Amino acid sequence: MATDTTYKLTYFDIEGKAEKIRLAFVLNGTKFEDDRINYHTNKTWKQDTKFGQLPQMEVNGKEMFAQSDGLLRFAASSGQGMYNPVSEPLQMLKINEVMGLMDDFNTAWAPCLYLNMGRHEKFGHPKEWPAKAETVKTLRENFMKDRFPFFLKHLTEFLKASGGPFFFGEKPCIADLECVTRLRSFSKGYIDHVDKECLNAFPELKAYLEKFLAIPAVSEWYELQKKNKAAKKEKTGGGKNRLKGRTIGK
Repeated sequence: MATDTTYKLTYFDIEGKAEKIRLAFVLNGTKFEDDRINYHTNKTWKQDTKFGQLPQMEVNGKEMFAQSDGLLRFAASSGQGMYNPVSEPLQMLKINEVMGLMDDFNTAWAPCLYLNMGRHEKFGHPKEWPAKAETVKTLRENFMKDRFPFFLKHLTEFLKASGGPFFFGEKPCIADLECVTRLRSFSKGYIDHVDKECLNAFPELKAYLEKFLAIPAVSEWYELQKKNKAAKKEKTGGGKNRLKGRTIGK
C-alpha cells in the first residue's frame, strides 16, 4: 500500500466491531484517523453511511468502504502486514477456520445482545414486551452455561496446537484480533449476567489475552484510550455528537 494513502475509520465511541480493525492498524504501524460518533446524540449518522451501518472507512478522502470483516482484512494487510493470503493459502485456511468459529460465536450471542438493544421486534416480539428483561437474563445465563464453554474449549485447542503464544505462532493475526476483542469485552464486567471472571475456567485463554494486551503497541493504544476518555469527560461531559477525529500512528 502507498505510504501516502490516508484512512479514516468511523464508528461509535465504543470498541465494538471496529476495535479489531483499529488494532490491525495499530499493530501494523499504519497511520489512520480514528473517527468516533455518539450513537445516542447523533441522530443522522445513518444518512452518511454506505449501508446504513458502521463501521466504514474512507480512503484518500473520497472512496468509502464498509463491512467490518473486509475492513479487518484490509487493515491487516497494511503496513508491516499480518498475513499474506496469496503466498500462504493453507495458512489462510487455518486462520479462516478460527475466524469462522468466532463468527459462530457471534451469531450464537446475537439474540442475547440485540433483544436488549430495542431490536426485540425484529425477533417477533411486540413493542411493549414486559418479559424482555427476564428473557434476556435467561438467554445470557444459558449462553454462558452451554455455548460459551463450547467455543472456548475449541479456541483453547487451537491455541495449544499452535504452541503459542498466539493462534499461529509468535505474531498475532486477524484470528487473534477477532478473538481477543471478544474475550476482552466479556471480561470487562459491563455485560449484564456475564461474570467478568468468566475466563478463569480457561486459564490458557486468560493468559493468552493478557499476553496480547501486553504487546507494547496494544498497551500504548489502550493507555491512549483511557487518556482520551478522561479528557472527553472533563471537557464535554459526553455531550457532543462527534468526537474530534484522532490520527493514530507514526
